[in-house]
Amino acid sequence: MDYYYEGIKYNPHKGEDYNDNFDVDIVLYDLDGNYLSGSILEHCIVEYAGGVSVTNNGAIRFENAHPFISSSTVHLNSASGIYAWDLTGTVRISKSNIGCNTSPSSGGGICIIGMNDVNSSVYLLDSFISENSSSGDGGGMHAFKSSVFIDNCTFIKNISSGSGGGMFHQDNTVEIINSTFINNTASGDGGAIQAYNFRDASCIQL
Repeated sequence: MDYYYEGIKYNPHKGEDYNDNFDVDIVLYDLDGNYLSGSILEHCIVEYAGGVSVTNNGAIRFENAHPFISSSTVHLNSASGIYAWDLTGTVRISKSNIGCNTSPSSGGGICIIGMNDVNSSVYLLDSFISENSSSGDGGGMHAFKSSVFIDNCTFIKNISSGSGGGMFHQDNTVEIINSTFINNTASGDGGAIQAYNFRDASCIQL
C-alpha cells in the first residue's frame, strides 16, 4: 500500500511524538525525475517532534524505505529533521525547507545512512537547509555510505559541534552544483563542507 500525505500539519503538545511508518520501498519517477507513484510526503509541515530518546531519532524517520518528500517544511524539532538509515535505493527531497532542528547526534537537518556494499543515493533539490545544529558531524546534513546529488540548494547558518557545519559526507560520491553555503560553522573541520573518502566522479561546483 502506498502512503500519500498532502497538506497535513501535525503540531503535537510538548513532549508528545507522532509516529508513522513508510513501509513501501518503491517510488517511481519518469526519465526526467518527475514523481509518478509511490510513498510521498507533500505540502506538509512537521514540527516540535523529538520529545523522546530513541535510536536514529528524527522528526521524519525511515529505515530501508525511500519516500519522496516535496514542498514541505520540517522545522523546530528536537531531533534530526529527517533521519533515514539502511537505505538501498534513492531518496528525493525537493522544494522543501529544513530548518531550526537540533540533533543530539549527527545531521541536524538531514541524516542519511546507506548500507555497506549497496548502492543508495539522495537527491536534494531546490531546498533550504538553515539554522540546524548537531552535537556530532553535519550541522545541516550528514551523509554516510550514500551518494549525494545537490542542486540549487542553500545551506545557511547551520552549526556542528563536530565537523561539517553545512554538510558532512563520507564514503561515497558527492556532486554539488548551483548551490550556496553561507555562515555555516563547525567546531572541527569544514565550516561549510567536510568530506572524507571521496569516491571517483565526485564534484563540487558552487
